[in-house]
Amino acid sequence: MRLGQLRESSDPIPIKFKIVTPSFNQVRFVERAVRSVIAQAPGVYELQYVVYDAESTDGSQDVLKRLVREFPQISLIIEPDNGQSDALQKGFFQTDADVLGWLNADDILMPETLKNVARIFSSTGAQLVYGDSWFIDEGDQILGLYPTLRFDREFLKTFCYVSQPSAFFKRDIYAAVSGIDRRLRFCMDYDLWIRISEMTNDILYINKVLAATRLHSQSKTSIASLEFVDEIFSMLRSRVGYVPVEWGVYREYRRLSLRKESNAWPPSLVFLQALIREGVKHRKLSKLCRWSVQVLQIYLKKYFEASRSVNANYKSVIKVSK
Repeated sequence: MRLGQLRESSDPIPIKFKIVTPSFNQVRFVERAVRSVIAQAPGVYELQYVVYDAESTDGSQDVLKRLVREFPQISLIIEPDNGQSDALQKGFFQTDADVLGWLNADDILMPETLKNVARIFSSTGAQLVYGDSWFIDEGDQILGLYPTLRFDREFLKTFCYVSQPSAFFKRDIYAAVSGIDRRLRFCMDYDLWIRISEMTNDILYINKVLAATRLHSQSKTSIASLEFVDEIFSMLRSRVGYVPVEWGVYREYRRLSLRKESNAWPPSLVFLQALIREGVKHRKLSKLCRWSVQVLQIYLKKYFEASRSVNANYKSVIKVSK
């Protein structure tokens, strides 16, 4: 059996999901997120859905309480926490669900995601299943596709190609790697994929759009640009023992992008400048050029896939969510 390929069985079994939504001051988007979970197409699965709100002050609590009255199957817990990772650890603690996943309060699931993912888990030995995600803006307009590819353990250390809202994992593998690291503020998902990938080959990519991840000015990774990358550096040192030089290119790109004089430059030129600087600095220019070609191929592939997509599923999610 080849890496990343799993043999299917002929007798699917029911799958019990637990989905957690950590919420804090996302009143503009949280209703869309919650409704996209509740509106999932029926399939051979059960769903436990918990929303953890960290005492939002922007009206999110009122929205969530209204949704609970409308959909009593939602479990709503409003209490202070120590950040998103803490809320997720609480949400996944002592559950009997087979498969876990989380949806941030500003993201969206596609209508048949759980149905499709349940079929994969019930008929294969997969421990982690992930698919494609749309990038969307604050007004729900599609910006493109997340740069996803089939599982490659070594490449994952240099490029996070697993989109968090489109990823689902077995409870047992989550427990085996000790779950979410509560210390992490930004890259808790990437850290989890790294640790799972070190423990199993049973990781499966499916070429379906399973979610939409929102890009907006108030997202954590937008506000704390370099802090986000620095946390990745620290995490990689801890998990794999070193920081791949490829991540140095990304950090330099983010640093240069924050400079006023770089604002007039196309992002591609800023990236090229970062690539050359890091390549010369570490005497790895040839290696980084080969890596950048791989990354470019991924982005181009997803660009053309997005251009060809009819995307009826996405439209139906937005209709349900509004």
